[in-house]
Amino acid sequence: RAVDRILIAITKKQTILIFGDYDVDGTSSAAFLTLFFRSLDVDIHYYIPSREKEGYGLSNQGVDYAKYIGAHILITCDCGIVDYNEVTYASKIGLDVIVTDHHKPAKKLPKAYAIVNPNRQDCCYPFKGLCGAGVAFKLGLAICKKGGYDPAIAWNHSDVVTLGIAADLVPIKDENRVIVHQGIKQIEKKTNPGITALLRTGGLWGKEITVGKLVFWITPKINAAGRLGNASRAVKLLTTQNPVFAM
Repeated sequence: RAVDRILIAITKKQTILIFGDYDVDGTSSAAFLTLFFRSLDVDIHYYIPSREKEGYGLSNQGVDYAKYIGAHILITCDCGIVDYNEVTYASKIGLDVIVTDHHKPAKKLPKAYAIVNPNRQDCCYPFKGLCGAGVAFKLGLAICKKGGYDPAIAWNHSDVVTLGIAADLVPIKDENRVIVHQGIKQIEKKTNPGITALLRTGGLWGKEITVGKLVFWITPKINAAGRLGNASRAVKLLTTQNPVFAM
């Protein structure tokens, strides 16, 4: 259901807003989907809430911003599964909300257009260990599969997804292991200026990249953006094509 709605949006040139949580998993999810949709020539925007002013989860300020920019779809990353009032508010003002999350929901689900979460009680998805970035990544692959796009469009940004997997400390097995294996290869190719800048400033330049090194030397810097102010800087870092701006 989520994929079908997004494919309609791509065809009709509709605007999509990505709403990501302010931690590494949320910002890397938002960065992945931003890069992914840019590759499909979608009018894509993102919004990261203020930790202090808005708190955790989907906020009415974020919903209002989506309406302000003329978005037709709001996609949550790493949040939304318990944001009943905010999802209802977004729906009332004409937004189709697609929740992508991995947190375990309550019995009650928000009244979103679609909910993508492997930990839904009614979900038979075989691997329950995906983080928010992993769920966003699988959504990207599903769009490629049903829309007839090259899956490389998603895999090219597996480096960004790997940051979310590492930071969220989910088990590095099954799908996570495959994504991380490819993601580290992508990091070593240095195709993402933001991650490359983090390697340079984090003392990992020219060294072998491992999940452990990412957890201790890279992802805390991304987390710090939200703790010290505006977390959207993390998404700017991970989505810029300008290496000077990234540094």
